[in-house]
Amino acid sequence: NGTPYMDKLPTFAFASGRSNHADRIATIRDVWERYGVMIDTHTADGVKVARELDSGGLPVVVLETAQPVKFSETIQEALGCDPERPAELEGIETLPQRVEVMAPDVEAVKAFIVGRVSD
Repeated sequence: NGTPYMDKLPTFAFASGRSNHADRIATIRDVWERYGVMIDTHTADGVKVARELDSGGLPVVVLETAQPVKFSETIQEALGCDPERPAELEGIETLPQRVEVMAPDVEAVKAFIVGRVSD
């Protein structure tokens, strides 16, 4: 398929690490300063840990996990500005909320989902 990494696919793995609030702040700042990209706190955890990995020269992928606006206070602390709110989220707090209380029963949950999909 032309990619130089496919022969190494069997050696790919998941890895873990640690990140604390100070690490998140520093990583959010660094990514903003280097790349002009605002990332959320969970993505910052992933970037921090990925940077510490010995990947053996293989690329490491970190997927964005949330919108920075979800963590406005931390973004304000890290960057001194508020994150932009995507247009589709404007006024979301004022929209009606719907809650269904259900028993923790797999079949009941499946039936509920099927009923919603067919609506």
